[in-house]
Amino acid sequence: MNLVALQREQLEIARATLSSDVYDYLDAGAGAEVTRAESRTSWHRHRLRPRVLTDVAEVDLTTTVLGQHLATPVLVAPSGYHGLCHPDGEVATAVGTRAAGSLLTLSTRASVPFEDVGAQAGAWWFQVYLTQEPDVWRGAVRRAAAAGASALVLTGDTPVV
Repeated sequence: MNLVALQREQLEIARATLSSDVYDYLDAGAGAEVTRAESRTSWHRHRLRPRVLTDVAEVDLTTTVLGQHLATPVLVAPSGYHGLCHPDGEVATAVGTRAAGSLLTLSTRASVPFEDVGAQAGAWWFQVYLTQEPDVWRGAVRRAAAAGASALVLTGDTPVV
């Protein structure tokens, strides 16, 4: 099965599994969705180039990111409301990320308490929206730090609904 067919199949599974409101939320972009369209076009310009007849007996993907040793260079970017798709929400994402030896960036818009994620996560960072209510984001930062977040990822924009 080629990649395009696999993507179509996965979209159909998501459409059949999720409520239409959740599917539409996940499938939507902001505003006129210009950036979304450009992102898709941009990804098509990149290719994985397989290397054949190359010794792969010992492959090492480990790396260090800001002092954090990781088994893989693929990190989990912040995305909110995982609970819309799975009852364990971001806790399940944290468990999977830890098992892969990677690093999770937990969204401010997490659907479960930061403390629940921190108890299950390996290395994790916390995404912060600097809003007009500093008491709100400062409180969230304190909670995330107390729960084990080792860094802050500042987001300079606010999503458009």
